[in-house]
Amino acid sequence: MASTANQPAPDITRPSGLTRYRYVILLFMWLAVFLNYLDRATLSVVLDDVKAEIGASDAQMGVILSAFAWSITAVIVIFGYLMQRFGARLIGTISLAGFSIMTLLTGAATSFFTLFCARLGLGVFEAPTFPLNSALARTWFPKAGRAKAVSVYMTGSFFGLAFAVPILGLILSIFGNWRSVFIFAGLLGLLVSLAWFVVLRSTPLESLRVSQAELDLINSGDEEATVSKPPKPNGLDWISILTERRLIGLYLGAFGTSTVVFFFITWFPSYLTSELGFDFKTGSAVLAALPYICGMVGMLTAGVLSDKLISSGRSPGQARKVTVTTGLLGATIIALVPLLDKHQTSLILLLLCICFFFAGMANTAWLLTAEIAKPRLLGLTVGIYGFWVNLFGAMTPIIVGILLDATDRNFGVVFGYVGGAAALGVLGYLVLMDRVEPSPDRRFPNGVPSTTDAA
Repeated sequence: MASTANQPAPDITRPSGLTRYRYVILLFMWLAVFLNYLDRATLSVVLDDVKAEIGASDAQMGVILSAFAWSITAVIVIFGYLMQRFGARLIGTISLAGFSIMTLLTGAATSFFTLFCARLGLGVFEAPTFPLNSALARTWFPKAGRAKAVSVYMTGSFFGLAFAVPILGLILSIFGNWRSVFIFAGLLGLLVSLAWFVVLRSTPLESLRVSQAELDLINSGDEEATVSKPPKPNGLDWISILTERRLIGLYLGAFGTSTVVFFFITWFPSYLTSELGFDFKTGSAVLAALPYICGMVGMLTAGVLSDKLISSGRSPGQARKVTVTTGLLGATIIALVPLLDKHQTSLILLLLCICFFFAGMANTAWLLTAEIAKPRLLGLTVGIYGFWVNLFGAMTPIIVGILLDATDRNFGVVFGYVGGAAALGVLGYLVLMDRVEPSPDRRFPNGVPSTTDAA
């Protein structure tokens, strides 16, 4: 039985006409992702300086670079549950403020141990970001416009990386101290966390800035939007999320996307400086930002193309899966970089820009999670997916560091590993994910009962 959860109470005064407050929410979703990647990239930009100061090897730096992802992996499912219980407004505020403080503390680190602990703390508070955004996209945007919304906020990831290289490089050149970049990034995040608490609401129904016309638009085409308080997950639900074929395909795809993206987040700036001779304190930092800008373009392309395919009558399987799979397939081009002489800098940079473009398309895979998840298990499913994303991502910097130590810093071997992971992810999408829709509900085969029945 459908509830009236999407109908405002009679005594609530709402604006007339079609408001567009969902785009304000989208801006804050973008800012959360931007700050996530900015804070992750700060260490990558000053990696050589930090490595020299604490006297670490490449393998040890791989451990530090991956620390945030291990802690995300450890707590992301917990935050998925907390998000469902307390809402995106409170959990998002805690998350933004928390990882901003941890970024400030990273700038105060003086040893391998203190730096490692600060990066662990960074991951703990970054954990809710993508589960929050995935759920907010599902809650605040109509089904036909959801892919564009996801692709827009996901551009914050590559923009954070693109912004980090020239701007943090400029700050580094002005202050001459690697700690200054962490102070800048941490203070910026604290300001955004305050604004998040003031502006954001977990659902459109909670915001008095949303008109009834906008509520109706958001809920259009989404039959499950009328379920207000789904039954609590039980053991059968956990088994379903971990064993369903479509979700296993999604998790295997996450191995490919995480390996590619986490390499770009962590070791890629070091490759530019040590192998291609880039200096982030000079104008070459702007040139180094080009691949990340291509990644943003790829994300936007995937979102626009996906929604256009749906609007033209294509199925979600054609619209969502094809763009993500195409992106991951295109990212395998990174395996061709070792075939070029390292002095062919322009050609290598062009190849990497193409790779980043396709990686950007592939990184919209979080949208697939929201489409495949059962609506009543959305928070838990994105939490589990986030667990795999960050587990595979956490492995990447360590594996790369070990490969570099074992091969005398041969990045060709690294590119081969990254390209192979992308190819394996493509197989997961093509072989295991037959449709982009929730699998039959094992717990409620006849449909989710009303909140009264579920109680």
